[in-house]
Amino acid sequence: MNWETVCKVVNATTLTCLAPSLTPEYRPGLDAVERPDEFGFIFNNVQSLLIYNDTKFIYYPNPTFELLSASGILDQKPGSPIILKGKNLCPPASGGAKLNYTVLIGETPCAVTVSETQLLCEPPNLTGQHKVLVHVGGIVFSPGSVNVISDSLLTLPAIVSIAAGGSLLLIIVIIVLIAYKRKSRENDLTLKRLQMQMDNLESRVALECKEGQSNYLWRLGLLIWIYQIKHEIFSRKGP
Repeated sequence: MNWETVCKVVNATTLTCLAPSLTPEYRPGLDAVERPDEFGFIFNNVQSLLIYNDTKFIYYPNPTFELLSASGILDQKPGSPIILKGKNLCPPASGGAKLNYTVLIGETPCAVTVSETQLLCEPPNLTGQHKVLVHVGGIVFSPGSVNVISDSLLTLPAIVSIAAGGSLLLIIVIIVLIAYKRKSRENDLTLKRLQMQMDNLESRVALECKEGQSNYLWRLGLLIWIYQIKHEIFSRKGP
């Protein structure tokens, strides 16, 4: 099987190329280390590099990822880490070589922590449903989508309705307070009027009592004077 890829010239001494595939597609049972039978470069008409058998390239099994959920959509809360489970995420290469993973939530990258069987993604501040893409080397995986559900259980229409209801309630409370204040003022005026009427009534009663007492004393004095005159008259008629 022949496989070709286009290399990119970095500088006068360096090329970057994607490693050719050993099989048309990855086989789940292929977990062993392999080496290519032949390896070469096509440089115009340079025949000496067409077969470059003295290669040190070693092929390790491709990483694989499980779906985020059975439906392919994972419900998440904002700020919760996204765990991508898989196999062969860290190749058993000498020197602790690691693959460079890039995880995109929608179009936004997230910080990635790699272990042998999972990628831990610290998601960006997003809400809604977004597709998850994993880039490693020249391979792109899509284990599904995440649906970031906001902690707030209230939708925008609900918030608007609550705000409108609160404003209406506040207006009703203000109207009731104004009416109560006006009624209290009227009650105060009525109470003051009744107090003035009671004071006037007390003054009139006191005045009438005073006048009645004066009339009584005048009549009493008149009776005493008449009695004294009669007594004097009868005294003069005596024997």
